Amino acid sequence: MNNSIPKVIKFIERSFDESSYPCSELDSKKYRLEHTFRVANIGKQIAINENFDVDALVTACLLHDISYTESFNSQEDWKNHGRRAAQISRPFLETLDFDQETKNNILLGIAIHVDGKSDFEGDINAFSLSVGDADNIDRFDVYRFYEMLKF
Repeated sequence: MNNSIPKVIKFIERSFDESSYPCSELDSKKYRLEHTFRVANIGKQIAINENFDVDALVTACLLHDISYTESFNSQEDWKNHGRRAAQISRPFLETLDFDQETKNNILLGIAIHVDGKSDFEGDINAFSLSVGDADNIDRFDVYRFYEMLKF
């Protein structure tokens, strides 16, 4: 374990704080950060159970929706938010102490978490698929249905 998680959390919080989009919609920002942390916790459990690098999968899960710091102007923008999140994450990820293969797996997991497609080469594997799995577990959780019905 390389203990990158505190750096990733600071990066995410700073990115959302500096963004004009989520700051203008505080409920959206609050929701997005809470969702991000729930997905990271689910990713941690998946990593432990599947014997994956915990820091790597938690990092991928924390970064999976970083593109929500930007506005989506169309359904296509939303559909591409995984690929955009990978683009945003790439320079930051280079500052962390993961080997290149792990960085590639993290970026691939982020890129494909919406629709299974990436805009760069990579071998989809159980690790990269786990980012989308963690996201889906949170999105289809019973509490989320309760929140939606309440709304």
